[in-house]
Order: sequence, then structure tokens, then C-alpha cells
Amino acid sequence: MWHLAVDVGTRSTKAARALDGVAAPVSVAGRPSIPSAVFLHRDGRLLAGFEAFDRGAVAPERLEEAPRRWLANGSTLLVGGTVVPVVDALAAVLRTVLDDATAVVGEPPAELALTHPAGWPATRTALLEQAGRQAGAGSVRLVPEPVAAVVGALPGLAVGTTVGVYDLGAGTLGTSVVEVTADGLRLLGRPGGHERMGGDVFDSRLLHLVGQRLAASEPGAWDGLDGGAELRWQRARLSLGQQVRQAREHLSTATLVQVPIPMTGRFVPVSREDLEARIGREVEQAAEALHRTVVEAGTDPARLTHVLVVGGAGRTPLVQWSLLTRFGERVVFAPDPEHTVALGAARIVAALRQVDVAAEPGHPATAVGAPPPLSPPPAAPASGPPPG
Repeated sequence: MWHLAVDVGTRSTKAARALDGVAAPVSVAGRPSIPSAVFLHRDGRLLAGFEAFDRGAVAPERLEEAPRRWLANGSTLLVGGTVVPVVDALAAVLRTVLDDATAVVGEPPAELALTHPAGWPATRTALLEQAGRQAGAGSVRLVPEPVAAVVGALPGLAVGTTVGVYDLGAGTLGTSVVEVTADGLRLLGRPGGHERMGGDVFDSRLLHLVGQRLAASEPGAWDGLDGGAELRWQRARLSLGQQVRQAREHLSTATLVQVPIPMTGRFVPVSREDLEARIGREVEQAAEALHRTVVEAGTDPARLTHVLVVGGAGRTPLVQWSLLTRFGERVVFAPDPEHTVALGAARIVAALRQVDVAAEPGHPATAVGAPPPLSPPPAAPASGPPPG
């Protein structure tokens, strides 16, 4: 018997499995994660993951890179001029992960754990659960992301420990307070954050800079990339977005990168200083959001035991320094920020088989059982931001 946990993020989807008492990340299609994207085939099928991106390079108008984001607006999305249920899109992504993991293990999982932001209302979690069943899972459990993050990154915490969780992904910021009790973990107060905060916002700031520099030297090329309706420009625009995203990620360890500009043969240099000058306001707002969430939960920020940082955009050096400045040595950076949530969810669902959470956000003390780690604790988290 084994258990599968999936963390469907705004831009990428990660998975972990618990098998024979050991929890570990799952590779899908030979990669540590897959895009959360879907592509609407002309025959009505929804393709997901890398296949979606491959098809999207040919017909970008039929590609939706972030279907989860549409949950904020209702239960449908628009792709290729066609209205598609969000549940169908999420189910396509989950089916890709579920089928691949089942093929590797040789049998379907006993249970599928799906993680979600702690502040989601019941309407959204119900759609996520429906997507899991539609993907073919026999049993689906829902696990709040901050609880899974604590179990994934900080197993074995003492009773009385309080952890501020700062989860900055591609599209959203989640802030929460988790307390360790004799009965397990519980969420304190109302989770906070922002629906439009994270790597995508940082990318948009960097893309604007690249556009300014390209327009100064080659205005015709930028006009086409910025708003050209021809298919060649749509494809180039999709490619440029991916190049800018990769550049922003590289700036977490490098101080200067060259962004290749499709259809021009040109490169535009951008530095970490360029990026930080354009995202400073959002970074400060994100740190303030965590502080506010802690205070509103009735907790003194100075008495937090840890501040746990997860999510891919949490690798951004300016983000890390902003938190270190506010919370000091209590800040803990998850060793694998992208997979921490999925790994913790796999441990929870395998050990407990039951997770009790409030249907609506804002419950003053939501009890969530937390198991001991199923496998040896991960390597000690770094105590500071990456070099550079």
C-alpha cells in the first residue's frame, strides 16, 4: 500500500509518495515537476504538463499556463475561445501525475492527498477534491499547505512550538501560523497572503525592463513581441515569457544574466540589482503580510519559534533578506522549497489517514493531526540566503 500527494501550484505541479514507511518526491515524465498547464486539442481533449507546453508552442492560443488561477473567478476558464470547466483542467493535470506514478509503482495509490492554500473557501476545495476524483483517484484527502509544509520541512517539533509559514510561489503568497499541540498541528487565526503575489509578478517587472531596453535599440521587434497578432509573434511572446522566468530564477544565484530575445538573435542583459529595484515594494508588502497574519492570530511575532519559508519564489535573495531583517535567526529556508508541501502531505496522509480541517477560513484554532516523520529528517535547512 502506498500514498500519493500532489501539490498543484499556479505554474508547476509537484508530487511525493509514501511507500514502505518512506516519503520521497516523485518524478513525473522523468522530471521533478511538471507544468500546471493544459492545452485544448481540436478534438476537445485536454492535454497537460509538458505535452501541453509542446503543443502550445505550435498553437499558443490553445494553451492555458495557469488553470488553477481561474478558481478565483468561478468554476470555468477560457482557452482557445472555448469555455472549459476548471475541474476538467485540474483533473487533466492530476491524471498525468497519477497515471505516471501508478505505472512506476505498479498499482494505484490507496489514497490521493491534494494540498491547498489554507485560506481557500469550501467552494474551491470542493472543486479541487472533485478534480482528484475525476482524475481517477479512489480516495481523496485535502491537506492545508502550511500544515504540510511544517511536516515536510520541520518534522519532530516539540509541543508548544509556533511556526509562521511564508509560502511564496509563482502566483500566490500564503501566510499562516501553525502551532504544535499534544494532539498534532493546528492553524491559528485566519490565514493571510495575496492572490496575485509571487514569481509571476516578479517576471512581469523583469519583462517590462527587457521591453524598455529592447524598444530603445530595436523598436520594431518589441512592438511585435509586445502585441503582434500574427502567430509567429504569439509563439515568440510565449517563448520570451519562458526566457524571462528562467532569467529571474537564475538571478537567485547569479548577479547578471543575458535574456535571449526570440526572432532577433539579440540578448538583453539584466542584473539582480535591476530585478530588486523593481520588486522591492512587493517584497516588503509580502513580509508585512506575514507579520500582520501573526499578530491577527493573537501571537507575538517575537515569540515565534520559527519562520518557515517555502515556495519557489522564496529562493529570491531579496525575499530572504526581507524576512531575515524582520525575524532574524528564526527564519528557516526549506532545503527543497518546491517539494516541501507535497512531501509533508504524503507523510500526513500515510500516517494518519484522516485530516480534519475547517470548511471555511478563519477558524480560530483548526486542529490538524500531525504524524511523526515516516523517514529520517531531511538535511538541516540553510540558516541564511543563497550566496551572491
